[in-house]
Amino acid sequence: MKYFFILGKTPLLSFIEIRELLETSNFKQVSDNVLLTDSLKPFNPNKLQKRLGGTIKIGKILGYYKRKELKTDNFKSKILDLLSLDGSRINFGFSFYGNQFKNFKRLIKNTALFIKKDIKSKNISCRWVTSKKPYLSSVVVRKNNLLDKGLDIVITKYNKKLLIGHTLTCQDFEKYSYFDYSKPERPIKKGIIPLKLAKMMINFGLGNKFDVKKVNLLDPFCGSGTILISAALLGIKNIYGSDKDKKSIIYTQNNFNWLIRNSNISLNKAKFFRSDVRKISQNTNQKFNLIVTEPYLGPLKIKKQDVDQQINKLSELYLKAFKEFKHILSKKGKIVIIFPVFDFDKRHFLPILKDLNKMGWKQEFDFSTLSNYKNHLSKRNTLLYFRLNQEVLREVLIFNYNK
Repeated sequence: MKYFFILGKTPLLSFIEIRELLETSNFKQVSDNVLLTDSLKPFNPNKLQKRLGGTIKIGKILGYYKRKELKTDNFKSKILDLLSLDGSRINFGFSFYGNQFKNFKRLIKNTALFIKKDIKSKNISCRWVTSKKPYLSSVVVRKNNLLDKGLDIVITKYNKKLLIGHTLTCQDFEKYSYFDYSKPERPIKKGIIPLKLAKMMINFGLGNKFDVKKVNLLDPFCGSGTILISAALLGIKNIYGSDKDKKSIIYTQNNFNWLIRNSNISLNKAKFFRSDVRKISQNTNQKFNLIVTEPYLGPLKIKKQDVDQQINKLSELYLKAFKEFKHILSKKGKIVIIFPVFDFDKRHFLPILKDLNKMGWKQEFDFSTLSNYKNHLSKRNTLLYFRLNQEVLREVLIFNYNK
C-alpha cells in the first residue's frame, strides 16, 4: 500500500516524527510538505494520525497520471468510484500541493464540474467544497465531512506526472484546540509550548519500540503541564513533573485535575513536586527513561544588547541541569529538550554542545545526511521550530548518556 503524508509548518520535524514511528526507511520527498512511503509493514492511518503531532493529513495514493489523462472520462469515473453514492448528499473537494496551482486550476475545475454533474444526475445532492487556498485544510475537510461521507482528492506534481490520492484521515483540530485553550491554567506571560510540538518531542523519545506502560516520563520544567498533558493523551501511564516555581506546580496539578475530569485517560502515577533542576537528584529517588522538557528560554522580550548575557546565564543553567540528569536518567534513557536560539543580526546558539559531549552526552541523531531538508536545519545541523519574525527560536535536541 502506498501512502502520502501532508506535513505541518515545520516539515523536517514532521518527517523525523513519522520516520521514528514507522518501521520503514522507504520515504520519498515530493516537496517540503509532501512525503510518500511504500510502507514495508501495514499500519492503521487513523491510529497513526492520532499519535502524530506534526502531520496534517495521511492518505492513499491512487496512481500517477499525465495531465491529459485527467481530462478523460476514465479518470473521472475512478474518482466517482471512490464516492459512496448511497446517501442523500455528497461533498467533495480538491487539495493541490505545490507551487504550480495556477497551471492546474482550470483542469481541476473541469473535473469537479464533471463529477458534480454526474452525481446530480443520480438525484443526489452534491457540493464541490472549495477554499481560498489551493488545498483544503483539516478544518475544512472535517467540517464538510469529507472523510466519512465525501472525498478530499489530493493532487501534486511528481516526476513530470501528477500524483493523485485521497485523504484517509487528518488532524483533529477540535481536539487540539480544546486541550490547548480550554484548560484552566494558561500563563501566557510565562510562555507555553505548543501542544503539537510537545507531542512531537515525546514521539522523538518514544520511537516505535517503547511500551508506553513502562515509560517513566519527567518534565523538570513543567510550567503549566503542557508536555505532561501530551504524554497522558499519548497513553503514558507514569508521569512526573517538577519546577522550582510553586505556582507552576499548582498550575500543573489544576490542569491535570481538569484533564482527568474531561477525558477517559487513566494513569498509574502522576506526581508533581517542587525542585530546582540544579538539585533535582536530591529531591527524587526515581529513575526516568524519558525526560522531555522546555526549560526557561530567557525573557519573552529581549534586547539585542542583552543577548550575550542571556546566553551565558542560560548556558550555565543548562550545563548544571545536565549534570543532574545523568543521576536520574535510566540506562538507555533519552532526553528531548529545547534550547533557545536568539535571532537578531544572526542566530545565536547556546555554545555548550562540546561541553555536553565531554560530559558523556551524545546527540541521538545525525541530521547532516538529510540533504533534501538541508534548508530546514540550523547551521549546526539541528532541528528548529519557529514562526516567522520570532526573536527566540526553539532548537530541538535529543540526547542519550554514553558514560
